[in-house]
Amino acid sequence: MPMTSKTDIINQALAHIKQRKIASLTEVSIQASEALRCYEIARHETLRGHDWGFATVVKSLSLDSTYATDSEGTYAGKWIYAYTYPANCVAMWHIYSVGTTDKDNGEQFRVVYDDTNNKKVILTDTDEALGEYTFDVQDVTMFDANFVSAFAYRLAADMAPNLTGDDSIAESMFKMYTALMQDAERVASYESKDDSSKTAKSSYEELR
Repeated sequence: MPMTSKTDIINQALAHIKQRKIASLTEVSIQASEALRCYEIARHETLRGHDWGFATVVKSLSLDSTYATDSEGTYAGKWIYAYTYPANCVAMWHIYSVGTTDKDNGEQFRVVYDDTNNKKVILTDTDEALGEYTFDVQDVTMFDANFVSAFAYRLAADMAPNLTGDDSIAESMFKMYTALMQDAERVASYESKDDSSKTAKSSYEELR
């Protein structure tokens, strides 16, 4: 694993935009200040952008007892069940039950906002639902190499405007981030099944 700490990831991002490295997150510098401001947002968005294997979990969902049904006894005039949105969920990808035959696609569902109770809920017709989702992984030792590479470019894009004063650098960093996210999709497809995507040229290589 090439990166072992938050500081390592931040320094990779700073190097992308030709900024000096930091010794620690507690130092008094604009680089450390910007890193602290941008780190969590960039981590969250990079996690949300792909169903990363290292962060994927499958959990039984809990029925929500506070989200009210309509006069027909369904939710939003369509759905039979409402489930609590997991607090540690960054992105919900699939809903299915033990009896679901196509677990790669799962069952239909919709995430909505419960304005009465100030929370998100999941609406579906699936009984005893399981949720497959991206967990809010914060431990950097769990990040895989592809995630770290994409995360560093996303962080660089977010820090670049204030550290360089050049929006074009931020745009360039974001393009690299987007290419690496596309490559993550390509690699995931290659690892999960045999198809034409395994021969596709890397988006990252094209930008290089």
